[in-house]
Amino acid sequence: MTAWSIIARLVVTVVWASRLYLGVHRLTDVLGGYALGLAWMSLVMVASQLIDDRTRGPA
Repeated sequence: MTAWSIIARLVVTVVWASRLYLGVHRLTDVLGGYALGLAWMSLVMVASQLIDDRTRGPA
């Protein structure tokens, strides 16, 4: 695990904890946003891999 991934996880945790503490969002809002972000990241990673495979061509 790189330092940047640790920092990113820490920022995500602090943000969602602050949203809950301040009463701006409910737990379901935060978990839904987390799930949506995870789904989007997965989609981008798969698309990136497909594009990379196509641009390299046959080996």
